[in-house]
Amino acid sequence: VFYLWMKLRQRAFSWDGRHVLITGGSKGLGLELAKQLAAKGAAVTIMARNRDDLETAKQSIELASAQAKSRMKRSSDGPSLMAGD
Repeated sequence: VFYLWMKLRQRAFSWDGRHVLITGGSKGLGLELAKQLAAKGAAVTIMARNRDDLETAKQSIELASAQAKSRMKRSSDGPSLMAGD
């Protein structure tokens, strides 16, 4: 987990097109890592024991990914749209 966290912090490394499998990804650190990686363009697969928790986590990850894509789209329009982000 520490290795992945450090890779997330490095700007030169790209998660686009990579697939990540996270066990225990429906809560806590696993969920946060899944959201961060999805926001950076990785395809994320999460595993957990409880189906309801997985559904909730899936929605949370999809939202984080959509918000990141929205921010990237706005920032490509010009720096004036980035004010307040």
